[in-house]
Amino acid sequence: MDIPSKDIKNALNGNCALKIDDRQEKIQMSSLSNLTGFPVDYIKKELVLDEEEVTLEQLREHMMVFLNSNFEGSIPDINTENQ
Repeated sequence: MDIPSKDIKNALNGNCALKIDDRQEKIQMSSLSNLTGFPVDYIKKELVLDEEEVTLEQLREHMMVFLNSNFEGSIPDINTENQ
């Protein structure tokens, strides 16, 4: 995953981006809580996570399950055939 960075002045080929390995980079639940404003216990409960830190890949997977289960059927299908 590429994350654009304004603070990096010297990068390969002029591409100012940080590379993060989604399978190894760990996110602390306390950091996620600070960023979102939700308590750690609430995040763990809603995303069905028990760990104090998770990889970006795990976080994405759990967030997609949460979003799919909470928005299933709430957005009507758009008929684009007649447009």
